[in-house]
Amino acid sequence: MPAGEEQYHRSIFEHEIGRSPAADPQVFKAKVFTDFPSCAISPNGRWLVMRVHQGWSKSSLLMADTRQKKLVWKEITEGKDNVYDPLPLDDLLWVRTNEGAPRYAVYAVDPNQPERAKWKRVVAEHPEDVLTDFNVIGGEVLVAYTHEVVSRLERFDRAGTSKGSVDLPTLGNSNGFAGLHDDSQAFFDFESFVTPPSIRRIDLRSGKVSVWKEVKADIATDQFTVTARKAKSKDGTLVPYLMVHKKDVSLTSKDNPTLLYGYGGFNVSLLPRFSRSTYAFIERGGISVQANLRGGGEFGEDWHRAGQLEKKQNVFDDFIAVAEDLTRSKVTRPARLAIHGRSNGGLLVAAALVQRPDWKSTVALNLGYQAVCDLVCCEAIGLYHGIKEPAGGLLDIPEREPAGELYRVLAKQLERGIAPHVQDAFARATAEGAARIARYLQRRHLHGAQADALELAGIDRLLGTQHRDLASARLALKEERAQMPAGRE
Repeated sequence: MPAGEEQYHRSIFEHEIGRSPAADPQVFKAKVFTDFPSCAISPNGRWLVMRVHQGWSKSSLLMADTRQKKLVWKEITEGKDNVYDPLPLDDLLWVRTNEGAPRYAVYAVDPNQPERAKWKRVVAEHPEDVLTDFNVIGGEVLVAYTHEVVSRLERFDRAGTSKGSVDLPTLGNSNGFAGLHDDSQAFFDFESFVTPPSIRRIDLRSGKVSVWKEVKADIATDQFTVTARKAKSKDGTLVPYLMVHKKDVSLTSKDNPTLLYGYGGFNVSLLPRFSRSTYAFIERGGISVQANLRGGGEFGEDWHRAGQLEKKQNVFDDFIAVAEDLTRSKVTRPARLAIHGRSNGGLLVAAALVQRPDWKSTVALNLGYQAVCDLVCCEAIGLYHGIKEPAGGLLDIPEREPAGELYRVLAKQLERGIAPHVQDAFARATAEGAARIARYLQRRHLHGAQADALELAGIDRLLGTQHRDLASARLALKEERAQMPAGRE
């Protein structure tokens, strides 16, 4: 394995229960070492589908018939710069894609004739909403949409005729449906800023929805509300953001402690999610703000690509516009505004601070987190190759013009000027510049509870108080993480 490529060269193996993994045969290996293959198989075990991820904006699909003595892989996509999500069933392969549909559509594919020209569109692209997920259960196509940064669910028959929406308790977030393909019931998750996570069951025959499992939270959520607004970015684009706060908070006091969070990358959508740690802040009078920036997936592929490559500056402009809107509308003032970013959001926060040096009283929390502020850190942790691919969301080939020039300028700005504008202990530890953040995190391994403690300390600084019960706050954060599905942060 070449040095620096240990995280790549992914393959798929066939495993039989009881056989030693060392004896498992390799059935697929990606042609390009940075590609990430994953597989799915039809319920009857016949149709094996391989999805090969080529960054965050492109994938390809290959199929094989396991009844053949030797697997023969046939690519059924045409190498286009699009995303394809497969769901193989016994009779049909179902595919969600943004090919020709920036907000996604669902197709049915005959496994015996899988050529792209023979795909049948079942659920067309919606004129406004983004089709974020789907499943086929009990003879129905069950779809999750994102509408104005909140979720909605809809049922279709297998011909694509709508059978109506599924009622949700309030404006919130669902990742879509799960269940057995031949069952008469399905399950879906739901949560919101003011509703703890739950799993709900829908009877597909009657349409009745009931709570199956739910997380209990000893929080009087009825005392809080969500306010939706939009800010105008530098180029005139309207950028939505949501504010979570107590109902009796004045949104024109100019003195509310306000925590602004953003991400804007990798096609990631920021939707309403319940967080105990957020309540530790807003119960004490704070306002938590979530901005939906370009580069994310909230409004489809066009919105995502508007924050990539040479357009990455749009993400920073969007974030700055939301911050300015919060002060212009008198929700808060600079001295009471904190900006917060993790991972790709760490780069966002750093860029905002160096591009707006007048924000000297602004606090940055968890700046960099996984150290993305240092544009060479990804190489140090062995993930640089995938991020610099054309389909990536963050760096997107730093050598490439004109995007490369943007990132080179930003890197110099970060090294030169980030530390003097940040006022918490974590940032002061990186006083030699933001390019040191990667090495600092790798050396200190500041993750999990330690990072949470730093975040709480930053919130205390913003509120102008001292948290007298950090132990209980950390415990709440730990419990919340334990209840999250794997991979969710």
